[in-house]
Amino acid sequence: MKYSRIIAIAFTCLIPSIVSAGQVYKCVDDAGKKSFQSRPCSGTISANSLKRSASDIAKLDAKGKVSNLSADSLQGQWLITHVGNEATADMGIGQDIWEFKGNKWTTISSGHRMRPETFFVSGSKIDFGSFAIDVMEYSQNKMMVDAMGIKQRLVKR
Repeated sequence: MKYSRIIAIAFTCLIPSIVSAGQVYKCVDDAGKKSFQSRPCSGTISANSLKRSASDIAKLDAKGKVSNLSADSLQGQWLITHVGNEATADMGIGQDIWEFKGNKWTTISSGHRMRPETFFVSGSKIDFGSFAIDVMEYSQNKMMVDAMGIKQRLVKR
């Protein structure tokens, strides 16, 4: 059970998805099992996507995009604190970290390093060539991203 959650989080971080939904729904079945999906839950508990916070938001340009994001500003480790509206600490899945070093991005999931990916920043996107992550909010120590349809909040370590 715990490993399926780890795989689900790693999947959202590493593999491009065809899902382009703007919301993430947390669903709980009759047995209490949690799942996350892009469609509203049927007969279960759901949570809407993340809302913007007024404090600590990056400068936005005229089109509402993050304007001060750069490869240099991403350098270091970023801890994923929320997936959708669910705190990762409440999910019991361990820590997931994004690490930026030079032009390489590595996901560290519960202490296990994944294969590094080359990245570059293009406007408000972290681009990996085959897929991109939209940065919705950014400051020097916090960011909110849309990683292939799944909204995540991160804090710099």
